[in-house]
Amino acid sequence: MKNEIFTKYGNMMIDNNNKTLSDRVYDMILNLIVEGELKLDERINSDDIAKSFGVSRTPVREALKSLEKTGLVHFKSYTGAYVRKLTIEEIEEIYCIRMQLETFVLKKVVENVTEVDIDQLCSIQNEIEKRLNERPINAKKLYYLNEKFHMRLYKVSKMPKHCEIIENLWTNLSLYRILLASKEDYSEEIKTEHKKYISCLVNKQKDEIVSMTKKNLLNHLQHVPMLVNEYYKSLN
Repeated sequence: MKNEIFTKYGNMMIDNNNKTLSDRVYDMILNLIVEGELKLDERINSDDIAKSFGVSRTPVREALKSLEKTGLVHFKSYTGAYVRKLTIEEIEEIYCIRMQLETFVLKKVVENVTEVDIDQLCSIQNEIEKRLNERPINAKKLYYLNEKFHMRLYKVSKMPKHCEIIENLWTNLSLYRILLASKEDYSEEIKTEHKKYISCLVNKQKDEIVSMTKKNLLNHLQHVPMLVNEYYKSLN
């Protein structure tokens, strides 16, 4: 069964001149983890992945090393790579780091934002709202669109190193944030939240956007550990 899953994702390995082979393998393994095809604490069989993706073991090893930096993968002596299961304490710490970084970056965003930036964010938001009108709502697609909105937002800061760290933290929490996106009231929350972000940018409200971001992250900090505990229990 696992080989069939690898083959399914391996068939998506199309040529992309903008990405190296290891980057494309990285994307595919990331999909396997986020989609839940590779389970928490599960050993990642590099040979199976290389064979199914039609690549050598070298780009697979490189991809796994890159995923280790995001916190989604860890290596055990003599046994190889595993999907990493974060502790509640680690998840809480990541949210605290995000709060510091994202609020700092957003101050720069408000200073730098242009009409073109706002139009692009509105375009992503329109795409999100179309998805929200679908039934049933696809939580994974909603998560990815939400991430797209925020990464485009932070890019306005012109602080690429900060943005790279923030994106890695988001990747680190991707599986858990998809759980959050599955909540019944999440769709309405994201709709309201993004409209407020755009309004703050239009009106150059730096203090307001920082305050709102802190409030949103504190709200996630309250709910995500509970969702994660429930999820971990369901795996036993």
